[in-house]
Amino acid sequence: GARDLKAHTSEMCELQRTLDNELKLQEFLGIKGQHREMADLQAKKEAEKEAKKEEMQNKIASYTEILNLIKQFT
Repeated sequence: GARDLKAHTSEMCELQRTLDNELKLQEFLGIKGQHREMADLQAKKEAEKEAKKEEMQNKIASYTEILNLIKQFT
């Protein structure tokens, strides 16, 4: 009777502790994953920005070259 009730109560407390720990771990890993995704996204945005900048510099160089050719003919 009383011994079984005490054992059952003890087991329920242990299971509740395990469940709480699992929930905290799951929440932590979810947040950690979000930070990693955000960091990856930030790196991707930086790479895209750098590519656009390089493309613009190439266009400027090309246009400057064309203007110089036009100046030579006039």
